[in-house]
Amino acid sequence: MGLDVDLFVSDKDGLSEFVCSICLDVSRPPVVFPCEAEHVFCADCVRNVKECPSDRQPRGKNAPTPLKGAFLRTYNNLKLKCPNECDGWTGFIGDLDSHLSSWCRLSVAVCPHEGCGLKTTREDMDTHVRICDYRIVACPHCEDIMIQASLADHVSSICLSALVECPSGGASCPRLPRNQVNQHVAMDHAEVPCSWADFGCTHRCPRGQLEAHETDNRALAQHMRLVQGPLRSLRNAAALLPQGHTLDDMLSDMVQTYTSARRNESVSSPSNKTTTFSVTTPPLNNNTNNSKNADNNAPSSVATVTTPPLSDASSSSSCSVRIIKSLRDISELKSISHVPTQFIFDKEGELTEAHVISLVQHCSQLQHVKISRCYKLTDASIIPLTQHCSHLQHVNLSGCRNLTDASIISLAQHCPQLQHVRISLCSNLTDASIICLAQHCPQLQHVNLSRY
Repeated sequence: MGLDVDLFVSDKDGLSEFVCSICLDVSRPPVVFPCEAEHVFCADCVRNVKECPSDRQPRGKNAPTPLKGAFLRTYNNLKLKCPNECDGWTGFIGDLDSHLSSWCRLSVAVCPHEGCGLKTTREDMDTHVRICDYRIVACPHCEDIMIQASLADHVSSICLSALVECPSGGASCPRLPRNQVNQHVAMDHAEVPCSWADFGCTHRCPRGQLEAHETDNRALAQHMRLVQGPLRSLRNAAALLPQGHTLDDMLSDMVQTYTSARRNESVSSPSNKTTTFSVTTPPLNNNTNNSKNADNNAPSSVATVTTPPLSDASSSSSCSVRIIKSLRDISELKSISHVPTQFIFDKEGELTEAHVISLVQHCSQLQHVKISRCYKLTDASIIPLTQHCSHLQHVNLSGCRNLTDASIISLAQHCPQLQHVRISLCSNLTDASIICLAQHCPQLQHVNLSRY
């Protein structure tokens, strides 16, 4: 289809030789038909024509050809107005394509975004491109690249970095990245006992509410009543100590005396005798300065430690029972003469890799290990423990959330005597850990995977 003759401002007589006799418009794009008169037509109008529309002369095997030479220069110098009548543009026909494709604000353009295909005027296209649903955008949370139409679904259900509401705490909890919600629920909303449970408090609540309970006035009063008895006993025992000694020194002396007695007993006459150590404390007096004048008939407090009969299995000092429950106990491992078999430690976050390495170096006979809620520990701590302590039977690693399958696999491979394993709240573990325990631990009786 050509251009309307009325658009041209050039001499109308000069247009006649370029007018297509089929559509009666100025030919665009013009081609010369292979006839003797070389008539000019629109390329689309004569695409499938077999003879010249003007003189009926067959074209034969030749095809129409584009304008050339002076004929083409004459055609390109024809002047016309913009077909879209934009801003009064007038120019040469040779410049029309450039004007329509780049400058004419009323020409039709196609949206450049893949998949859109919208056609509109160029002056409206700039606005459309900025709001097109097929434009490429980055997720504001994880910076993944996608089209605008997919962004809302991505943020609402897929993006791991998008902030979401806690399903357990709702508005009372801070909004968290989606990939941290499960860990938050397992840690802050898991039901835990009060930290005063060792003294008799039976309260249990979600971890996030524990601080509120422990700072509540009624709970504080209850806790104070619970520790009154143990505090009285400590004061009575402290009154017996020589100057400069502590209760820990007293207990350590008792254990050393007990160990020596059993060693001597096993050498001299191993029998079924029972060994008893007693510590007698004076009655608590309101005025400690007048304790010497207290009534001789006042009752005394007696603390007794009774040891079981010595058997063949326990005759060696290397099997003496010692329970390690504090960081101080670990620091004293170098000075003790007997090997501990139990390690119990559940003070949240205090135990580090250095403590475990020290434990491994001096406690190869460990059978019971409890290091729950020690979230600073990693595989670098637990793997050496499992490799050097092959007699482990009871292991509690609950709440050590940085451990992976590597620790449990090493435990299963090096400790075939395992009977009880607790690995609850270890969110990085997979089925590989359970399979390895089943394959390598024939004596295994119990595995705790609660909230695993």
